[in-house]
Amino acid sequence: MIIDFSYDGERLSEHGLIIASVDGSSGSDTLEWASQLEFNTIQNKNSGINYTTSSGYSEVYAPTFQVIKYSCLSGEPTYISDTEYRYLSKWLNRKDNLDFSPISDNEEFNGYHFFGSFNVKPIVICADIVGLELTFQSNAPYGFGDVIKIEKTGTKFDIACISDELGYQSIKTTVKLSDGGDLSITNTFTGEITMVKNCVKGEKIVFDSENLIITSNVEHKRLYNDFNYIYPRLFTDYRNSTNTIETSISCAILVEYRPIRKVGVVV
Repeated sequence: MIIDFSYDGERLSEHGLIIASVDGSSGSDTLEWASQLEFNTIQNKNSGINYTTSSGYSEVYAPTFQVIKYSCLSGEPTYISDTEYRYLSKWLNRKDNLDFSPISDNEEFNGYHFFGSFNVKPIVICADIVGLELTFQSNAPYGFGDVIKIEKTGTKFDIACISDELGYQSIKTTVKLSDGGDLSITNTFTGEITMVKNCVKGEKIVFDSENLIITSNVEHKRLYNDFNYIYPRLFTDYRNSTNTIETSISCAILVEYRPIRKVGVVV
């Protein structure tokens, strides 16, 4: 279960709060898990069997839990002042998709990240704020792992895609060329070929396949004409996650990505 969390680099415990249920219920409770698929089907009138026509994630991840202010000295919960509530709302309730990282008492469940913001509701008893109900609104139906960085040199190498989601994984690829010419980057797993013509020795090209951005550190005047707009990506299926990458020019490559993690929050 989670015992703390960080949001935009600040920990809940730094504000003297802990995760707990105001109504006093005990025991672990698994909140709604991430990555809930929705299936659209049609039925065969002859057999009665339903066939899937499409599937996808219909909702983003949005767990709800409660926190209270707790004094280690007295061992008792304490009230949250109006000023403290305003500051906590300022910290948690923002318009940006910031990093929410649960901290578990089980090391195996650490290193997961969700991006979004909180809605904050005060829990009031007899005009005193005794706790907060937090609902985290994620920007995705699943979480992400820590950023993975893989560095390779040469013209052929293997890169593993360790995402929990089958299919394509967006990545950021930085390529530094050891020679000039027409660059091709082939993923033999998928057959996709990225091409950039008229490269020069020492040129550093960055491909961002999530945001569809390409940049170069030199004055590559015809970069947008020389690029075929196929961005490097990784791929994984249920039995194979190894992507073999081949390049036409020897280069140093840095691949960066956050693997998708189909996890939830346990409190």
